[in-house]
Amino acid sequence: MKSTSALVGLAAATAATLSSIVTARSELQVSHEPISRLFAADGTPAHPQFLASRWETSELPLDYRKRDLSGAGSKRSSRDRNAQRQKFRETIDEFGRKVHSWIENGKTHDQGLGIVINKATDNSADNEWLVNVGFGTRAQTLKMVFDSGSSDTWVYSPACCYANNHTFFNPTRSSTYSNRTLVDGQPTVAPRGTPGQPWEAFYGSGSNAEGYVGIDDFTFGQQRLRVEQLPVALVTAINGGSRASRGMEGLVGLSSGDGSSTEGGWTTPFEAMSSRGQLRETYLTATLKKANRNTGRGGGGRYVFGEIDDDELDGDITWTRALSPFLWAGFFEQITMGDKLLAIAPGTEERPRRFMIDTGSAVFYLPPPITADINSQIAGSYVADASSGLAFPYLVPCDTGLKGYERKAKNPTFNLQITGQNFTIPKEDYVFYANEPIPPSQIGGRRNMCYSAFQDGPDQISIIGLSFIKNHVIVLDQGGPTLNVTARRIGIGRRDDVRYD
Repeated sequence: MKSTSALVGLAAATAATLSSIVTARSELQVSHEPISRLFAADGTPAHPQFLASRWETSELPLDYRKRDLSGAGSKRSSRDRNAQRQKFRETIDEFGRKVHSWIENGKTHDQGLGIVINKATDNSADNEWLVNVGFGTRAQTLKMVFDSGSSDTWVYSPACCYANNHTFFNPTRSSTYSNRTLVDGQPTVAPRGTPGQPWEAFYGSGSNAEGYVGIDDFTFGQQRLRVEQLPVALVTAINGGSRASRGMEGLVGLSSGDGSSTEGGWTTPFEAMSSRGQLRETYLTATLKKANRNTGRGGGGRYVFGEIDDDELDGDITWTRALSPFLWAGFFEQITMGDKLLAIAPGTEERPRRFMIDTGSAVFYLPPPITADINSQIAGSYVADASSGLAFPYLVPCDTGLKGYERKAKNPTFNLQITGQNFTIPKEDYVFYANEPIPPSQIGGRRNMCYSAFQDGPDQISIIGLSFIKNHVIVLDQGGPTLNVTARRIGIGRRDDVRYD
């Protein structure tokens, strides 16, 4: 270990009963279990809905100051006004000015970013990195996606969903479990026999999950870091799309709990660990490792709570402010592809400089003009017709990035500059799912073409997904145990186990 910081875990749920210091960091090993196949035997796309961008954005209305954010003077109920105030956050923008952000009608209004973000609660578009997390008194272990782009944690319940090949959480086996209900809009433990609060999540694919909210203990990592009495949604049905071929059995939200659309609010495990003093530093580090290019298998890595995981860190972490109180989002200085400047501060309407770190997105989802420019510079790239039914329109040769191929192709280097530092990815990772070429029948007979890692996303923000994350050390910092939204930071570091040339 290069770092001198170490995780301090605490066995109690609240700061008032802190004891039993755990001397090791809480390290969670990650398994990589990709989608079984991108294409069916007849060549048709098998999973396009899980790979589409899950984000929609628009400009923040200029008349937002005229809105009655508290609900006073309106016909809203007292409960509605309380809920609105809970979602209202005052933060500091990059120039030190006070700005306001809030949730309204399920949409995130970020003055610091200058946009409105309307997102699916979860699309789980990765392919996919999974962490074992325990739930209940005697921890029932499920394979979970860690999602930095959503708030709620959910698991399969006994009523759902794929019991023949997936594990579910059975609340009757946990003496620490209770249903959650609302009293005057506030979450509380439900009396025995009272149904749990209804819960629903909507996906970018148009499907949705239904269930109810419970409260129980979570257990993380080899050091058995236990976080007591947190909300968890138990899914009873998934409609409009099967996940039977996917390894995930639930999802852990890592964005701000204030961003949850669930009535009564939400507290994430990461927030609870931080505010209860269970972490020496309020950090979560992601060091994900890519799969074998030829097979799509292998890979994995780890998540570490409480410290900067520097086992593969090359140099220092570069920090930038998280300008949204709800999401892990900020501003970059510029994006370039070789000598071509694609976006630069202060940004334009078509080429904005906002970015978001999203472990629930597979690739880069960029504003369309930036996406088009990047792919036009990748040798042999092709834009598929919308009628192809493919998950992504931008395609590149599957051999992109291989040494022999690059001697002729000479593809330029992609660079994302943040706080004066340039971050790139290996050219082989310009390709997504390099081991499974797109059937020629889908693209007019063209052979050995694969999905590009650069695809169209929202107009107003660049979504930095796993194609980037798996090549870097990513640190999310809650800003201290008080969860000061103005102090939240995003850290990015280069890796010594990744060759960027």
